[in-house]
Amino acid sequence: IGALPVHVAERDVREGLLFRLPPYKNPPAIDIWLVRNPAASLNQAEREFIRILEYRIEETPIENRSYGNDQIFPLESPV
Repeated sequence: IGALPVHVAERDVREGLLFRLPPYKNPPAIDIWLVRNPAASLNQAEREFIRILEYRIEETPIENRSYGNDQIFPLESPV
């Protein structure tokens, strides 16, 4: 059991590979955090990846990083 972004799970739910659990309407918000160890020794690729993630988070307005209830695809209970 885990939280997945709607756009990631939609196809698998439609094909019966994943099943959505209740509540089907107004699901609770799930916070996702970027957690890293600032003391870790990173290689150049890892540093660049973190830099890009932090930049994209900072430059993307919160409303563009959040799902509203109107964006939840309609699913009914599989049983």
